[in-house]
Amino acid sequence: GTLTACGGNYYGGGAGIGAVSNGYNPPSSGGNMQSVGTIEIDGGTVTAAGGTASVYSEKLGAAGIGGSMDSITGKIIITGGTVTASGGGSAAAIGGGFCGQVNEIDISGGQITATAGKNGGSAIGSGVSQAASASDAIGCGAINVTGGKISAYGNIGYGKDYTITQFYNGGSITISDEADVAIAAGLRKERTVD
Repeated sequence: GTLTACGGNYYGGGAGIGAVSNGYNPPSSGGNMQSVGTIEIDGGTVTAAGGTASVYSEKLGAAGIGGSMDSITGKIIITGGTVTASGGGSAAAIGGGFCGQVNEIDISGGQITATAGKNGGSAIGSGVSQAASASDAIGCGAINVTGGKISAYGNIGYGKDYTITQFYNGGSITISDEADVAIAAGLRKERTVD
């Protein structure tokens, strides 16, 4: 089958597949944190684009597949299929929205193209952090890539906005020899969580 999903922009801002928007009202402002649950893709052709919550900023985005702004829950499992994912502003293509992460990402098969959101989201991992200290920081979750062919346009691990000081804390990345992983030329090839 074929699935195309878009999170929508501005006062939408949800993930293409995953968490709904918190309506541009993050937990830090008294809003609700949206949950992700478990997302599993095992075949077909899937195209997913995350939305961006605010007309005033390109940084308040949700993942193509995963969380919305500030969401820090969930698990993503991809075992097959052709998957094309792109993040909203400062969000991961697969993983967390802006200031967010998912707990675990497991990829064991499929042909995957993951394009980070504008302003520093990761291809696979977390969104950009705005934590003021390491104690408040997000991680990238546990990322396990054991198979499949992956074209990553962006970092694997943390989201990165090189124009600001950022704090991240925790997470792990395992990429096995059986996985065919390419990170686009010209981007910083970071696979660590340091």
